[in-house]
Amino acid sequence: SILSSTRNEAQKEVEKELSSIHRKDIAEVEQKRLEEKAEAEKALQMERDEHQHTMENLEALEESLDALTESQHTAKFSSFAKQCVPPDQLDKWGQYTNIDSLGKKAATVAHMGRKSRKLTARILLRILNTVIGVAKAGAPDNKGMMDEIKKLKEFASSPLARLAGDVDSKDGVIKKTLAKAYKCAVRSNDKGQALSLLSMITTLPSLTVNKIRMLCSDQPDEFSIGDRVTVPDKNPDDMCDDADAEERRGTVIAVNEALGEVTVHFVEEDDTGEEEEEEEAKKEKGTTKVLSATDVRHFRQVKCSRRQVESANLHALDRFPGARVLTVRQFRCSRIDEARADFVSEFLRNPENVEVGEASIANAKSGGKNKLKTSRCEAHRKLFEEMIKEGLRPVSYGHFYNITKNYEILTADNCCCGTCRDLGMYNFDHCRDVITETNEYLKEVSTPTKEEEEELDKQCKDLITRTKTQEKFLSTEFFGHLKNTDGCGSHCLTHLLSTHNNSNFCKPCTHPRDDGAEIPKQESMDDYHRRVCNRKPIPKRDWDAACSICEVKNEHRPLLCEYCNHIAHKACIEGSCCDLPLKGDEWTCPDCVREHCDQQHSSSCDQCNEFDYIMKDAHRRVDLLRFYESKAETSSEETRHEKSDMLHCRLRVVERNHHLYRAHKIRHRNQHSFKELCLNNMRSDSFYLLVDYWAKLQAQKSSTKTCEGGEVGISAHGLVFLYRNLSKAERAAVSKDHPEVDWNTFPPATDEVDNEGKAGPFYLEQFFNEFSDNSKQDSFHTASGIKAGILNFVKSRPWLDEKRRCFLQSDGAVNYHEPTTEVDLYWIGTRCFSEPGEGKDWIDANSALVKCQMRRQRNKGFFQQNAFEYFKSAEEHVIIGNTNCVIEIDSSKDKKVTINERGTKRACVPGIRNFALFNVDDTAGTITFWESLDYLASEASMETGGPAVGYGPGMVMKLTEFNAIHRTRYNVYDGKIVEMGSTEKSTRGHQGDDEKEEKKRAKLEKKEKDAAEKKRKRDEVVAIQTCEDNGQVYSCPKCQSSFKTDEKLQTHINKGVCVDKAAVSREKDEKRNIVAVLSAKAAEARDKKKVAVERLALVDVKLKPNEEGVVESLGGVALKLVEGCFVVESIQEGGVAFKTAQVDEDYILISVNGKVPTDLLSLQGNIVAEVNEKGISQDVVAVFRRPTPPIPVRGYARRGFQKGVQFKLCDEQTKWLQEQYDKSYAAGTRAAGYHTLMKTEFQFKIREDVDQPFWLPETTISEWLKDKKSKMKTAKKIKQLEKSKEAKKKKEETAKKAKSKKKVTKKKKKKPETKRKRGAQESIEDEEEAEVEEEEQEHEEEEEELVEDDDEYEF
Repeated sequence: SILSSTRNEAQKEVEKELSSIHRKDIAEVEQKRLEEKAEAEKALQMERDEHQHTMENLEALEESLDALTESQHTAKFSSFAKQCVPPDQLDKWGQYTNIDSLGKKAATVAHMGRKSRKLTARILLRILNTVIGVAKAGAPDNKGMMDEIKKLKEFASSPLARLAGDVDSKDGVIKKTLAKAYKCAVRSNDKGQALSLLSMITTLPSLTVNKIRMLCSDQPDEFSIGDRVTVPDKNPDDMCDDADAEERRGTVIAVNEALGEVTVHFVEEDDTGEEEEEEEAKKEKGTTKVLSATDVRHFRQVKCSRRQVESANLHALDRFPGARVLTVRQFRCSRIDEARADFVSEFLRNPENVEVGEASIANAKSGGKNKLKTSRCEAHRKLFEEMIKEGLRPVSYGHFYNITKNYEILTADNCCCGTCRDLGMYNFDHCRDVITETNEYLKEVSTPTKEEEEELDKQCKDLITRTKTQEKFLSTEFFGHLKNTDGCGSHCLTHLLSTHNNSNFCKPCTHPRDDGAEIPKQESMDDYHRRVCNRKPIPKRDWDAACSICEVKNEHRPLLCEYCNHIAHKACIEGSCCDLPLKGDEWTCPDCVREHCDQQHSSSCDQCNEFDYIMKDAHRRVDLLRFYESKAETSSEETRHEKSDMLHCRLRVVERNHHLYRAHKIRHRNQHSFKELCLNNMRSDSFYLLVDYWAKLQAQKSSTKTCEGGEVGISAHGLVFLYRNLSKAERAAVSKDHPEVDWNTFPPATDEVDNEGKAGPFYLEQFFNEFSDNSKQDSFHTASGIKAGILNFVKSRPWLDEKRRCFLQSDGAVNYHEPTTEVDLYWIGTRCFSEPGEGKDWIDANSALVKCQMRRQRNKGFFQQNAFEYFKSAEEHVIIGNTNCVIEIDSSKDKKVTINERGTKRACVPGIRNFALFNVDDTAGTITFWESLDYLASEASMETGGPAVGYGPGMVMKLTEFNAIHRTRYNVYDGKIVEMGSTEKSTRGHQGDDEKEEKKRAKLEKKEKDAAEKKRKRDEVVAIQTCEDNGQVYSCPKCQSSFKTDEKLQTHINKGVCVDKAAVSREKDEKRNIVAVLSAKAAEARDKKKVAVERLALVDVKLKPNEEGVVESLGGVALKLVEGCFVVESIQEGGVAFKTAQVDEDYILISVNGKVPTDLLSLQGNIVAEVNEKGISQDVVAVFRRPTPPIPVRGYARRGFQKGVQFKLCDEQTKWLQEQYDKSYAAGTRAAGYHTLMKTEFQFKIREDVDQPFWLPETTISEWLKDKKSKMKTAKKIKQLEKSKEAKKKKEETAKKAKSKKKVTKKKKKKPETKRKRGAQESIEDEEEAEVEEEEQEHEEEEEELVEDDDEYEF
């Protein structure tokens, strides 16, 4: 009802407007009608006069018709002219020439003179018009007479047929056919074809522009209500025709035939590509206008404009009639408006909605991808609601999808290993929690004003933002900062991964300093005492008496520093930095090592130093909290500083975890380069091998019931072989030694071309998937699988069956980290271990493809309950480059070494868990261990055919010594391939980074070449189609309009009305295309980030003036002049600068209110604050530079150097856990619940001996609960065994008693037994005793295993 009333009111308003318009225009309409009527009467009178004159001439003509027919062949042209042309006009035409002699000497009309042709045509036209007019008596009917003439058979062969220009003539047929084709082309929106057809019509004879327009336009029909119409949306300032203007579509809702007006309802079109709306909703949105009927035409009605005819004529002159119109690619801007585009781009740059991707070690080649934090549908729904609130029309889902189709969806499984999660993500979350709690405590204790509270919140928010930026930096850009050698100590891998004292892993840096300064030589204690005292240094006199680490005196011989008077115990050194010198080598203390490294490295990267800056700012805010706590009178002395002490302790925990996390990232970056090293330097007789276990496969049926699937898993081991592809010459050489090699199963050689014209790949790869029912996955299982895989691999590639030419890489799991495997498998020369949790993405990606295929087979109804069935599922659709097999491994053949050749218990290789690179050399009979890979030294070694090496000479061990002391098992690996899959597609090409870059470059060059060739062909076509006879056409460089003369072009240019449409479209697109706007915002963000990175070391401190508008002595900051710089010497406690918690000692003053200070006295006095327009004193802004933090110590990222905090639970912690466990055992409380309870109860308690909060981490509590449950389970099993033993003993005793009673009764009977019966009875008794002994032995073994397991877990 509301809608209908609204419509009625709108209709009334429209009628009122129409009536007002009618009243205003009726006078003008009547005046126009009177003028038109007068003109029509005047024209009618002229026609009457002319008709009377014609009738008079006809009477004279009738008299001479008979004479005319008789003298048809002898008659002269002048005689006809005298009968049909008025005498005065005939005298005027014949005063200069004889009419009968016109064209007498000319062969054709074309050879006659221009004036003669024109005069002859005029006289002939008068004669024909007169004859046709008088043919019928009475009122003339020219059209009827012509129709009757056309019906005659002899008309087609008469000269009149061509003169008439009729439809049935050839020219008439061509005109109408071309016109019909032109209309069809216009209706189908084929503008190029329409222009070509129109250019042919314009060249037909006897067609003027108006005739062409009438011929190529549809005749208008009457309008009726409901007709779909189009109206040209023409700008009044434009000079274009209606047909050239843009059109608006509408529907006729009213027709006024008397006034010749039509009322049209227009509907606003959707400019974003959104889905069509309902008709009723569209009608409500539209507008209504009253228009003249001449300005409206039916939908799809063709109207040919004058400009179109002229353009077609120019096209015919420029090239030839009917020439194909060459397409010109025009730049079209997005149809979304600027405000909406800006809003959507801001939405997609908001960190609440999108995580902006940055390049990292995983996507450094392709670049980072942005990630939506919710699903695409939810993100669009949120954008829809926000745009509605802002009063903007929302974009459609299709448009939003096209913008974000390259975005990923951020999930919990998007990325990280356990170390990155626990020491990276969770640690940064803990850091932000500490910063937030500090801010809350500050506001609680200091009772700030509103302005001070806002400033505290601002500083807290800034610190949290900095932690998020640093977290993203460490996970992405940090990898790009790390170099093999660099002048910055935070970037130099040689400095971070090598030792100083242990010569096995020591590699000195040889690069110059960043600033180019000379590196001074460090003076030793021996040189110093010889230079100063003229003697050798004396240990007990010239060195300290106490250890520099533990500060305890010890009579045991400590290590003496080579360059200073520090001493240290070996145990202290091993526990702190694990950098002990070898026997006979000198030792350098950590302070001298740092001094030596500072001379060669700088700390110039503020991004790498940002975490140190954040920690100092956080500690300074906690110090400010401690200052306010000291002034509080409510709390006691014991609990006064408990909050600040706990916050300091938690920040120290954050720092320790961060160092472990950064060291993990550095090692990952270094070990990750092993694959790249092999690809770039591997020879043709070597191969790279990457191995990893898939997650254990579960035995599954086609339809799995609830709670099914608890069986033992099925092992799947993945191996990736990568090797060089051989050239044709190399293949021929291999065929001489190994004629059995079938090269047809391999891709083309490197210098061959396949059927598609592509050269052979430089690298080849094969994925080998082993399925086994034995899921033990210990080192014996692993070695057996690797051996079987390599044997199968080299069987078809015998040129790779060489000793120690395999470069093997795997993770650091216990089953892989076993040197015995490398010693026994003669192919393996170098073994590299990836950082835990990293470096296996290649196998994981391939296994995902195979698992998808196996899941499809299970969905089809196939069972997968053992290795063979999994193998069959994988073989149903073999992925190119994959080979599947079923392997059988008999673990009973595994013979472990418990007592070595020397008769002692087998010992592990010292420091084996810290080694990430092994190398076996059969020639020298040695095995060498390194802590980290040395990329540059390995490159030099592999160029000469050597192995990969690490930093320093490594720890070298003789193979005889290794076999005698450290060997874990005998070489009896048993891996048999019982079922082999298809090998037809087992090998495929592998594209390295160089090949990818070359392919990308070739693709770009081909694209440019194709574009150039296309342009050349286009120019050739234009040159061929341009005729010399055609006139020259001039084009405007801006709007591309064409003109016949240069004068017209210059006039057009001088008017300045043309617009460069392409430039305007590009300018609009920069503001309206969301992708372009996002790119511009990304570039702007990069520029802002660059500026922010440059200002990381700067601090803007706002100092509030007092009531007099003065800041005294820079807010309590005492400065000193050091080497031309104003350095902070001290800060007054409680001063203005101290309360900002932004400045500390050794900060360098840069400027005050934008001015560089020059005088120390002026800074120590009063600084007058600037006053704004309202007379209010502004804050004094002082800019300080932070002091540069020290570089990381030598070997900072070594696995043995960065040790996590390892401590045992104290008695109080264990007691509290036991009490809570006893209370909540029945409830089954998990570790998270214990953690929350413990944190609440011991919120501010610190465990002083390990400098940790008293409440335990959730992981530690989880391990304690696991240990507790395991012990309870073991104790329960032991009790059950004891009960079973007691029951067996009782059973045996009763059996013995029964047996003795039986013997007594037999003796009483005194029946003699035969020898045969006696022997049978004895054998039965022996069997029973043997069974009892076996059962007892089994129970004893079970008990021993339980005890051993418990002992191992305890250890």
